[in-house]
Amino acid sequence: MEQYSRLSDKDIRKIKAVAHDDKLPYVKELESGTSAGVYLLTLAGARKVVLKYRALYNPSRLFRFNMEVKIGKKLRKKPSPYAIPVLYSWKERFEGDGVQYGYVVMPYIEGKRLDKTGKKNYVKAFNQVVKQARELYHVNGIAPGDLLPTNIMVKKGGKDEGTLVFFDYDRWLPSTCMPEDDMLRNLADEWAWGWLGKTNRDLKKCYAVSQRIYDLPVPQ
Repeated sequence: MEQYSRLSDKDIRKIKAVAHDDKLPYVKELESGTSAGVYLLTLAGARKVVLKYRALYNPSRLFRFNMEVKIGKKLRKKPSPYAIPVLYSWKERFEGDGVQYGYVVMPYIEGKRLDKTGKKNYVKAFNQVVKQARELYHVNGIAPGDLLPTNIMVKKGGKDEGTLVFFDYDRWLPSTCMPEDDMLRNLADEWAWGWLGKTNRDLKKCYAVSQRIYDLPVPQ
């Protein structure tokens, strides 16, 4: 697919320049904060890519960044319609604050964030997310990270119209970026609390949600 093709050296130079000047004419800011942000870049041939950055100011953030890059590059070799691959990445430290930043370049996917479609829509999408998360896990060995509406996009246009895309996948099962029990608890917690608005984080209920997603056994 053309949008997943290799970036030219010229494109990479233009992308890396944004780390020093985000007001360049081919740059549009999508989200920005003190420690993370997202830009839309238009390159040669009207090709569009997304540049994400985050401050790597502790070992946990550095670990998550490295996992995202590792998994994203794996997705280039074995694509999935449910996740966005990484085209290029780098780390850079600035003299001003001494903080190291991680940068990730991904293809631009046209669509809308699930939380922007209205709560009725994203609650209705629950079963679709379960189905796609399970397929991504069993086919690609990847578990999406924060399974919240803010981290899921609804594709627009083409044959993939309406497909949900996960763009937070810094966790990779069955490799151990955290103990398996903690990972299941964390994923299920996010679903039960973030999606359904429940405050009861009972362990068995959490495991029940995880089982639905990944076909994993529920401990007694």
